[in-house]
Amino acid sequence: MEVISYHYSGNSFPVVIQKNNEKFLFKLRAGLSGEHSLLSEWIGNQLGRMLGINTLQPFWINLTDELKYDDIYIELRDLIDKSLGINIGFRYIDNVSVFDLSKICQIDKAQQIQIFLFDLLMLNIDRTTHNHNILINDSEIL
Repeated sequence: MEVISYHYSGNSFPVVIQKNNEKFLFKLRAGLSGEHSLLSEWIGNQLGRMLGINTLQPFWINLTDELKYDDIYIELRDLIDKSLGINIGFRYIDNVSVFDLSKICQIDKAQQIQIFLFDLLMLNIDRTTHNHNILINDSEIL
């Protein structure tokens, strides 16, 4: 396994890892949000899937010292060192972009209500006009 990229967004400082020609996005447990936020994210994504909401399928992975990440800057290497062990991951989806919030009216009203009610259920205070946490891939809301 090798870290091939990383993102400066979010408190968990997500990294993209390649393993056997597959890519995965991992949120690091040593990030600012900590282990409890990863557990909350796992529960939220699983619950969303059970309710028929298009959330990502999370999984747990044990990151070991066999992970290759020597070629990235030192602060991220330190964060990965502190995150070795169990972390939350998702299959990496190519060609994903942040949904343009000015086009919110293009989302079905029922889906907008579903997102709003799900945020209430999960006490999601992270969704704001500057961080609306809606991704799009080939016209599919994620």
